[in-house]
Parts: sequence; structure tokens; C-alpha cells
Amino acid sequence: MMAEIMIAAGEANEAGRVIAKGISAASKHADLAPYLPPLYSLQASLTTSTTNIASSSTLKFAKSTLKRAIESTSPHTLPQWVYHLHFQLSSLCASSRDFAGALSALKNVEIFAEVRGDENVLWTTRVMVARLAVGEGEFKVAKGALSKVAAWMGFDMSDPTVEDGKAKKAKQGEQLGAVQVLETPIKVLSRQLVIQFLLIFCLFQAREGNVKLAKEKLKMAHQLLDEKEIEEGEGEGWTKLKIRPAEPTNRGKSSAPSSSGSISYPTSSPYCPPPPTPLSVTVLLAPKTMVYDFAFLVSVAVHRDPFGSKPRSTLFANEGLRTLDAKLAGTEALPPLAPQLVRPHLLSLCEMSLHLSLFSAELAIMRSSFPVARQHLNSALSLARTHGLWNTSKPGAVGFKSRLTLDEGLLAQAQAQTTLAEQCFLAVLRIKGEPTSQETPEDVTSLALISLLTLRLTMGIPVRELSPIVASIISKTNHPSASPSLVLIAELAQALTKGEITKSKSHLSEALKRANATLANHAKAVILALLANLFLFTRNDQAQKMLAASYNIAKGMGSRGDGKPPEVEQVKGIVGDESVGNARLGLWVGERLLESFRRNEPAKVKKQEALNTAHRRVVEKEQSAS
Repeated sequence: MMAEIMIAAGEANEAGRVIAKGISAASKHADLAPYLPPLYSLQASLTTSTTNIASSSTLKFAKSTLKRAIESTSPHTLPQWVYHLHFQLSSLCASSRDFAGALSALKNVEIFAEVRGDENVLWTTRVMVARLAVGEGEFKVAKGALSKVAAWMGFDMSDPTVEDGKAKKAKQGEQLGAVQVLETPIKVLSRQLVIQFLLIFCLFQAREGNVKLAKEKLKMAHQLLDEKEIEEGEGEGWTKLKIRPAEPTNRGKSSAPSSSGSISYPTSSPYCPPPPTPLSVTVLLAPKTMVYDFAFLVSVAVHRDPFGSKPRSTLFANEGLRTLDAKLAGTEALPPLAPQLVRPHLLSLCEMSLHLSLFSAELAIMRSSFPVARQHLNSALSLARTHGLWNTSKPGAVGFKSRLTLDEGLLAQAQAQTTLAEQCFLAVLRIKGEPTSQETPEDVTSLALISLLTLRLTMGIPVRELSPIVASIISKTNHPSASPSLVLIAELAQALTKGEITKSKSHLSEALKRANATLANHAKAVILALLANLFLFTRNDQAQKMLAASYNIAKGMGSRGDGKPPEVEQVKGIVGDESVGNARLGLWVGERLLESFRRNEPAKVKKQEALNTAHRRVVEKEQSAS
């Protein structure tokens, strides 16, 4: 109690000395041993709450303190403290990107909860394992945890449209509403934890290429988010898990020390949940407002499609950025947080804003809206440098250097700035080897490689000199957790560099299957155009169908602003005026279509010539603007 009062009064140093004396006394006297867990927990919490962002040495000391606490537990230790110490250790390990340590702590909780029969602790822990694994890119672990929780909730990991029965069940679930379908999980886990699971599930499924399934579960998550009723702790970002009473003990009163009274000291640290009570343990999650912001980011990732006059992806991104900008500017209130939690919370908002800005820039590049892309990239760069997120080696920090550099290269390549684009792609590949930067994600590296490959092909570099790049791309797919997107990139790289038409067709056909499965319209348009080019002089009818499909997608990938397409030209004198979308792709496909029409359908030649003229005019404007 004395240490708690000192902490509340701001006397951290004196409180530390008092806690150390308490630990020393409790370690020497068996009757005081039950007080070791709360004392160790308090010491670890105090260590990490004395600064806004804990250093690596501080986190290391706090983790070793908690490990000693866990080693000091016995069969007589109250279960709520066993849970609390492991949850606290997991949070500390996760904050320092120690995946193995965090996973080990959660697995120990899972085993303990299963033995004791604490169902809500068990399933909460499995959701936390899934969240941790997806965040760290450990997709094999994530799949196992997600499969268990999904099966318990009543849905599996496969696409619901594969079988009629599953499709019917999915449709029935949509009609009933998420609250009714997930009634049992919500009772066990709490609504906020179910929402977080659904969002994580959606991210995983989108990454695996099951976009339809991800969209279905995303609707359920949004339904739950729109519920007006607020659960206890939802606004602050914690949930209370009920546990079975402890078994009777012969040690007397000393074996059951009270929890921390009315002083909630651990909430001053971003790495420690509030103290437990005899019949419950409290777990830190995230405030509802942050989960709502995160839902925008997940929605953009799931609906990452540039096709349409107003793509849902851009709508979600714009609304998410508007909300986050208001919070970062101080015009919208933050959730109730302890003082030491404010800075980590703001940094998390900055990271989400950065992700949304980069998503928006990438969508704008695909839609040929280069001024909008430049605006988003400038905003992202400014935010990353201001808040130390450009390139950092701090524990738990996220570096955006590689993705920002990649997007700069993609924009330069789209604007035919060949030298700058090549420099950016090479820089991304060098970043991965820098000791001070976070590991560059495989998808970022693969995108840099395929972009460099296509760029050098356009520069006239012989294919034989590009074989190391192709080999590097293929190597990314030589593991079980390789995503469909990585496989698509590898197939495309091989198709572009094979010297035989038959092999190129085979690789492009496989890439097209991946693009269809993942609803990647931007990739589908390019692949169809390349396939059609191979069929143009042998199967003109098939080539025309492919070119027409590619051309329609290209038209739908035009930027829109204020209700009008700023760099979209209207082709006059043609019934049903047609607009230019992605001008460069549309022009390339249009020229192939024109060749085909001249051989077999001369009636369509005049219209296609006019369309190509409009595309060429837009391309010239883009070149002059850049």
C-alpha cells in the first residue's frame, strides 16, 4: 500500500525502493510469499511507466522481473495473479517485437486456462495469439489460432461461395445480423474482442486471397461497431474476464492478498493491464475509438481495388484520414487515457494515418491520379519524419522507409521518370540489409523486384542480364506461407522473361487465376493485355475478348474529383461518350485492339482510332505535367 500511495503521489524513486524492500522480505518469509506476484507486477509496471517510451534496457529489466515473478509462483498462487503476470509479460514482449517471448507467455495462459476450465480466458488468449501473429507476419501461427477461434464461432476458413450450402448459410447470417449470429461468442469474449477478431480474420483472409470471405466478415465487424451500447471498459480499452474461484488453501489469509485497492497503478503503463480481482482478470485491448479507426484501415486493405468511378477503397481511406487528422490535430477528443498512455496512443494513430496515406497514394497511382498521389506521399513523408517513423530501431517501432521509397518509385515509373524510379527500387532492396531498419516485408521487396524488372525491360536490357532479379522473385515463393500475391508476381516475372510463347502463356494463365481469385483488377487488366498480345496473330477472336476485358478495366481505373474526371478526356462524336481511365494502359490495349479491328472488323476502326487519340492526348498531358 505504501508503494501504491507513493506512485500515486509521483514519488516513483522512493516507491521503487519500498517495492524492493517488500520483495526482499517476501522472498525470505514463506508466509509473505503470496505477496510476491503483486509486488513484482508493481515493480515491472513502475519501471516501464517512468518514461513515455521505455528503452530497450528498461523493457529488458521489466521482462526479467516478470519472469522471476512467474518462477516464484506455486500451486498455491492465486490464479488471477498467474494470468495477470503472463498477460503483462506478453504485452512487454510484444512491445519490444519479441514474438517468441510474447507467444510463449500467451501459450502458458492458454494451457493454464484449459486446465482450470476458464473458457473466456482460453478463447480470449487464442484471439490474442492470432492478433500477435498477424501483426508480426507469422502467418503459420496465425492460421492455427484463427482456425480454432473461427471454428468455435461457427464459420470456417474457406470461401463461403465455394459450396451452395455454405453460401446459403452465409446469406442467412447476413440477414440475421452479426449480433444474432455471434451471440454466444459475444457472451464469452465480449463484443469488443469479437470485433477485433473479425478485423484480424479479414486481414488474414485478404492476404491469403480469400477476398470474398474477408468482405463478408468485414460487414459483420461494421455491424458490431455500429452498435450504440457500450460495454464496461470498452471506451478505455480493457475487458474483464471472469474466472473460476481459486481452490481452497490451508495457508490462511496470507495466501490471498487483496488486489491493489482503489489505486489502479498499472494503467499508468502502456505495457501492463489493470490488477486482477478474486474472480476476474483484466486484459488491455484497445479503446473503441482506436478499433473504429483500425476498421477503416482494414476496410481499405480488404477493398483494395482501384476499379469504379468511386471505389469503396478510396471512400474508406478518405474517411479514415479525416477522422485521424482530426484526432492528431486535437479537434476531436481522445478516449480517456492515463497520462503515460497518451503518447503511445498518438503514435498508433500516426502509424494508421501513414498506412492510409500510402494506401491512398497507391490507389491514386493505379488510377493515374498523379497529383493526388503526390499529395498523399508528401503527407506521409512529413508525418513519418515528424514522429520518428521514417526509419527507427526503437523497440516495437515501425519503420516506413522501405514502403515510402517504393511508392515514390512507383509514382516515378508511372510518370516515365526512369532514372528516379530505378534509384528508388534499388534503394528499397538496399534498405533490407541496413542494421538500423526494421525487416522489409517480403511483399514490399517483391514489388520492388518486379517493378525493377519491368523497368529494365523497357530500357532494352537483355533478358539474360535480368535472370538474378527473376531468381530473387521466385525464391520469395519457396515457403508454405507465401501469399497468392507473391505467387502472382513470380508467375508474371517468369512470363515476361521466358523465350517461349507456350511457357509465357502458361505462366500468364496461372497469374490470371491468382488475379481472379484475389479480385486484383489492376493486375488482371495487365495480365489480360499481355495474354491477348500472344494470341493476337493466332486466335484473333480470343485476343479481342481479352483486350476488350482489359480495356473495360482500364476505363474503370480513372481518377475522379469533385464529381468530374480531372484528367479524363471525353471522346466527342461517338454515341455514349467514353472516358479515358488509366491512359497508358488504355492506349497500349487500344492500339492492339485497333490492329485486330483492321484485320477483321473495319466498322470499329474509326471509333477505336478516336478513342486512342483521346488516350494519347491524356498521356501527353501527364508527361508535360510531370
